[in-house]
Amino acid sequence: MTVLLALTTACTASSTVHTPEASAQTRPAVTTAPQTYVETPVPLPKVSYSTKSSNILRCQHTSDEVVLSYDDGITNQKKLDSLLGTLDRNNIRAYFFFTGKFADDHPKMMRQIAAAGHVLGNHSYSHPLLTRLSDKAIKSQIKRGVRGNTTRKLLRPPYGGGAFTPRLQKIARGMGYALCFWTVDTRDWDAKASPSAQTIVNRVIKGDKYSPPVKKGGVILMHGTSAFGVKATPAIIKHIKKLGLHFPKLRA
Repeated sequence: MTVLLALTTACTASSTVHTPEASAQTRPAVTTAPQTYVETPVPLPKVSYSTKSSNILRCQHTSDEVVLSYDDGITNQKKLDSLLGTLDRNNIRAYFFFTGKFADDHPKMMRQIAAAGHVLGNHSYSHPLLTRLSDKAIKSQIKRGVRGNTTRKLLRPPYGGGAFTPRLQKIARGMGYALCFWTVDTRDWDAKASPSAQTIVNRVIKGDKYSPPVKKGGVILMHGTSAFGVKATPAIIKHIKKLGLHFPKLRA
């Protein structure tokens, strides 16, 4: 069974909703047709598909595993190779919510992530705050976003905006998407709050005023475009394993 994966938009979020001014810049619209490719869908066992706040917060997964997730895009090929190598060596399946614009600009990277067996979700096309848009504009952003390569489609709204509102829930559900948030915001997108990889690691393990420390069933938010999110990943994995927690596996 195959599924058509449209390379169009998706973007960021945090355990306190990000403001557009605090996160990624809005990308200009493009007039070219979206690039597409066919991939075998990734099964998502123990996944919900509801509008319950707890399910949205945990990105619809219902197991005790800890999910690593990366938003927006990634800075360069070297950084992607490093991240995928780390995940492969540790046999971890991560969730990627990259924008449709990034996917349009970097189809090879998107194919590489999908081929490695990771989950691709929708993060809109150009990363606007969806709650400021009309219903029609929201649907356009979702339609042009990365449709995903899973047996159930996941939508993480930019900045997390509207994830818990009936309006966006209704629109997403009507388009076949389940909404996805996070439980731990690393704040790697904020250069002032996250001046080093160790700061990010400490935030995941110990928590802070914005989000609690990681625990079983948690969802960790990072960004491939941040200065230290990817760099902090090996240490985050190491510390989470020390806590006796587990991750979704790439291989059985």
